[in-house]
Amino acid sequence: FLAGAVAYWFLPVAALPKVDMPTIVVFAGAVLVAINRIAGVRATRNNVGKSPCACASCVHRLCPRCRPRLVRPITFGLGNGSPDVVGICSLVLTSGTVLALAFAIECKVAGNRTERRHGEEQRAWMTVARRRGMACAVVTSAAEAETFVHSTIETWRSCLSGLASS
Repeated sequence: FLAGAVAYWFLPVAALPKVDMPTIVVFAGAVLVAINRIAGVRATRNNVGKSPCACASCVHRLCPRCRPRLVRPITFGLGNGSPDVVGICSLVLTSGTVLALAFAIECKVAGNRTERRHGEEQRAWMTVARRRGMACAVVTSAAEAETFVHSTIETWRSCLSGLASS
């Protein structure tokens, strides 16, 4: 069943499939390859949705076949508006304590227009996450995501060293 599948996370960014207009899946895959190579960082794709979904013929009104399956759909992901990539970075303090700090990355494919409501939900999610201390960014390239994670790590290190010297 997986004979034709390619494990993209093992490939260098340059080896990812080339497409004229990258899809969010390919772009988020490139971002994951780039940032998961950074020491102490582990990130994953945040897929959002409900399962199972209604059949194509009954999107607005459930048919008798879909009704029993959809009584209690399973919701997955971090909710509407949540970012495409979420991760943690482990920092080791001088005391030897390991601290895991979270970050979020929203991937935007250049040239694609985001549905207005979805964009508002994403801004709201990131606003709340930032208020709670989470590092969040919107990126348009894997290199930009890598730069964001590196700068976030440096910011956290300087904040933590400032706390240690206080």
